[in-house]
Amino acid sequence: MTVGAGSVGAGSVGAGSVGAGSVARPRENRRVEIRPATADDVERIARVDVLARQAGYQGLLPQHLLDGLRAADQVPKWTAAVREAAWPHRGTLVAVVSGDVVGFVSVRPAEDDDPGVAGMGEISSFHVLPALWSHGIGRCLMVAATATMAVAGHPSALLWVVQTNIRAIRFYTHRGWRPDGATRDDVVDHVTLRLRYRRELR
Repeated sequence: MTVGAGSVGAGSVGAGSVGAGSVARPRENRRVEIRPATADDVERIARVDVLARQAGYQGLLPQHLLDGLRAADQVPKWTAAVREAAWPHRGTLVAVVSGDVVGFVSVRPAEDDDPGVAGMGEISSFHVLPALWSHGIGRCLMVAATATMAVAGHPSALLWVVQTNIRAIRFYTHRGWRPDGATRDDVVDHVTLRLRYRRELR
C-alpha cells in the first residue's frame, strides 16, 4: 500500500498519513483505492455494513436480528458520520475496487469511560464485503486506519470484538492487536460479551 506524505479529508495531516488516492495491491494484484468517504458513498457503505454483519455474525447473534437488518435503515447513521468527519481525528475511510465501495473503517478518539484509555484512538467500525474476505482488503484498511490514528497523535488504539467472533479475533491478532483484559456486555435479545483489544501505534 502506498503510505506517504499526503492528506486525509479536507486538511493536511502531515507526512505518514494516508491520503485520498492512496493505492494498494493486495492478493490477486487487485487495485484498491483507500480514501476518505464522501456523501456519495453512504448508500454503498450501508450495504457493506449490513452484508458484512449478516455474514460475520451468523450463528453469533440471533438470526432474526440479522435478517431484520436493512441498508436503508443505516443510511442516516452513515450520512451523519461522513458529515461529522474531522480528519485525522474522526472519519470513515473506504476501500474502492473498480469504482465500488467494498469495505470501510471508522476511526475516532476512544470514547470509553476507562481513564486508562485517555488519549487513545479507536476503530469504531470495520467491515469488508463478504465476497472479498481474505483478499487483502481488510489488511489495506487496517494499515490506513492505524496510520491515520498515529498522525492524529494517538500513541495507541483500541477496538471491541465479540468474544465468539474467532475470524475477526484471528485477523486482529495477526496484525498486532492484543486483549487488554477489559470486557463489555451488550444486550441484544441476549447478553453478548465483547473483548477490548489494544495496539501500540508508535
